[in-house]
Amino acid sequence: MLTHEITAYAGRYLLLAPLLLALAACGPSENATTGQQADTETGEPDVTVYDTGVFFDSVTYRLGHGGGHAFSSDGQRLLVNSDETGVFNAYALDLGNNQMQPLSDSDDNAVSAVSWFPDDDRVLLTGDIGGNRA
Repeated sequence: MLTHEITAYAGRYLLLAPLLLALAACGPSENATTGQQADTETGEPDVTVYDTGVFFDSVTYRLGHGGGHAFSSDGQRLLVNSDETGVFNAYALDLGNNQMQPLSDSDDNAVSAVSWFPDDDRVLLTGDIGGNRA
């Protein structure tokens, strides 16, 4: 029975690979076009220089902690952490409609999803309060 469960979870992670590839293939933000070419009179190769706005306008997505259960017990949702609000918060990504449901709503301290509980819809969260993991 345990081998079957491990195989089922491994199969789910293999299904996640296309999602990660799709996220990696996303194009640059619209602000990336504001980059300026560096001066090449010095003989140095051309390097595109971006202002800090490009960095701060980027959004990061990551899965729940590696040791936890990233998939819900019914296999329909995936734990995702994102800084799209300006600070990391936890979300449940519905794999049927690709909608992210917020699980936390912090505007000053990072909150991350660790794991689903094995038999229900509860989620274990962790926080980073003032730079100290809580």
